[in-house]
Amino acid sequence: MSPEWKALLSEHSERFLVGSGTWINARWAGYEGLIGDARRWLADLSEPAARRIAWENGAALFGLPLTPDRR
Repeated sequence: MSPEWKALLSEHSERFLVGSGTWINARWAGYEGLIGDARRWLADLSEPAARRIAWENGAALFGLPLTPDRR
């Protein structure tokens, strides 16, 4: 990740979220790689920023609890 992207995502992590699209069945074949790529660049961010982008912002958008139920 470029320093510019890292700075933008870190400073404004409340404005981004990870999304994955499978608009056609063929996209499922590459889904694991798509998510692996997202996990790699999220790992370059601080834990709080990565958590917001990976889960919390999307959860808030859809009215879900900020902590996933792990029962």
